[in-house]
Formats: sequence, C-alpha cells, structure tokens
Amino acid sequence: MTSKTPKKPEDDAAWQAEIATVWPLGTRRTKPLRAQPPAKTFVAPTFAPRHVPLQILSNHAEVIAGHHANIPPARLKELARGLVSPTAKLDLHGQQEGDAWLMLMNWLTHAAEDDHRCVLVVTGKGKGYGINGDMGIIKAQVATWLAAHPKVIAFHTAQPKDGGSGALYVLLKRIRA
Repeated sequence: MTSKTPKKPEDDAAWQAEIATVWPLGTRRTKPLRAQPPAKTFVAPTFAPRHVPLQILSNHAEVIAGHHANIPPARLKELARGLVSPTAKLDLHGQQEGDAWLMLMNWLTHAAEDDHRCVLVVTGKGKGYGINGDMGIIKAQVATWLAAHPKVIAFHTAQPKDGGSGALYVLLKRIRA
C-alpha cells in the first residue's frame, strides 16, 4: 500500500502535523511531538441578535415570497405587481452556492447602507433542485438566505419585465441616521 501526500502547501502542513503523532506499534517515541499548528477557522458574518427570520410564504419554481409580519398588505401587493421600482441589481448567474451566498449577504448590506429601498436579485431559473427538481441551486436556497438577512423585510418573484421567475424583488429596511 502506498501513501499519497497532499499536493497543496496548506494540506502538506496539515499532513505533516498528522504524521508527527503516528508511531509504529511496539516502538518508543524518540523525538518530542511538534506543536500542532492552529487550525484556520471560518468566521461567518454575524447579524443583529434580535433579528427574527422572515416568514417564507412560498418557495417553488413559479413564486418565491416572504415578508416580515409588520409589512402592510398594500405594500406587499405593490411589491408583487412590480410597482416598486428596483434601484439596484445583483446577478448571481454562474456563481457557486457558497460564493453566491456571500456575495448576496454583502451586497444586500451595502445596498441598505446606500439607501436602496427595493433591489432586484437575479438567480436564474435552473434545474435539478427544489421539491420537483425544477429550480437551480441558488434559486432553491435564496428564500432562506433572504429570510435570514436582517436588512430584508420582504421579497417576491419579479414580474416578466424584470426577469420573471428567475429574479426577485427585495424590499430593504430604511437605515435611520
């Protein structure tokens, strides 16, 4: 049996740290153990501790929608009918799932800080995911992502003129100065 060593430098360091603690059965250690290098950790962005995720009303290929409990029904109808014009647009086509999540979270935060009230997020339609396999991976996840973001107060599938079922209108909180 041959052992394969990792090809990446960061993997090589981890590999060396692992094999430094391995000894054949029945032998005594002749050299002291090296200190383990600190593990690299990913720190996810933190949001306001009092943020309650939005209620997701619909998450299927034709309609993705959700809103905060305090939004007036008339405002939700305006959003759904495309009467609230988006002032910024983010296109997530071609992104990997993790990259799309990070890009969306950062972009929404900056859009709210820049006083955008309604934005358009283009996910594309895709196939292979969702309950019936009729959604792309980003589209299948975007409702959960939007519901968890503290600056989002409502979202709804866009009208055909703005991308239809491959895009969403997102209503953002006003930042009080």
